[in-house]
Amino acid sequence: MPDPSERDGPSRDAWLPALRTGVALDLRDKLKGEIAVGYAWYLPDDEAARTASATTLDASLVWSPQRGTDVTLTGRTSFEPELTGQSATTNYETSLAIAHSLSARTTLTAAASFGYEDSTVSDEDKMLLSGEAGFTYWLNRQFALTGSYEHRRSFAVVESD
Repeated sequence: MPDPSERDGPSRDAWLPALRTGVALDLRDKLKGEIAVGYAWYLPDDEAARTASATTLDASLVWSPQRGTDVTLTGRTSFEPELTGQSATTNYETSLAIAHSLSARTTLTAAASFGYEDSTVSDEDKMLLSGEAGFTYWLNRQFALTGSYEHRRSFAVVESD
C-alpha cells in the first residue's frame, strides 16, 4: 500500500469537530420533543482545501391531538465533506409527518419535507422537496406488510439566476 504522502491528488483526510447542547420536553402523551444546537467545523489536512463551519440544529416535536394520531415536526442539520475533499456541504432539512392508526393492525402515514444543501463551492447549492404516503398492515405480531410511495424533486440554486 503506498504511503499517503506519495498519493496523487489532494489529501481527503479531515477533522470534523462539533460542539452541541440540548434539552428534552415530555408532557405525557400529548407533546414530546427535543432540541440540540451546536456548531461544527470541517478542517481538512490538505492546506489547499477550503475550511468550513456551520451552526447545527437537530430538533423533533411530536404532538398527539388524539389517541392513535401523531404529528411529527423535525429539523435537522448535517455537515459533510464532498468526496473530493476540496469542499463541504451543510444540509438543512425540515419535515412534517402524520401517522394515524386506523385499527390495531393498520397505520397510515404521510410526510412532506424541504431541504437545502449549502455548498462551499459557488453555484453548487440545491433545494430538495419530497412527499411520501404509505401504510403498514400487521399480519401478526412478527410480520407486517408495508407499502410506501415517495416523490422527490431537486432544484439547483444558482446565485446568478
